Amino acid sequence: MKTATTNVTAIYSRYKTMRYLNQLTRRYTAFPNFINMLHPRTNYIPTLPVNLSMSISLRAGIELKKLADTYDECKRMVNDPRRAYRI
Repeated sequence: MKTATTNVTAIYSRYKTMRYLNQLTRRYTAFPNFINMLHPRTNYIPTLPVNLSMSISLRAGIELKKLADTYDECKRMVNDPRRAYRI
C-alpha cells in the first residue's frame, strides 16, 4: 500500500518542489509543513479561501488553489475521502 508521503513525493514536482509546498503551507496555514497538514493529530480538514474574490490577492488565490489541489490529490491517491474545504 502506498503512503501519503510516497504519493506527495511522486506529485510535488508539478507544483515546483516540496520546499514550495512547505512555504505555502506555512504562509497560509498554522502547520509547519505540508506533510503535517496531510497527517494532523486530529481529523482536521483544511479550509482554504480559493475563491479569488475572497483571497487577499490574485497571487494568494492561485497559491491557495495549488495547495488545495495538491492536498486533495494526495488524499485521493491513498483512498482517503477527505478533501480541502474551499471557500
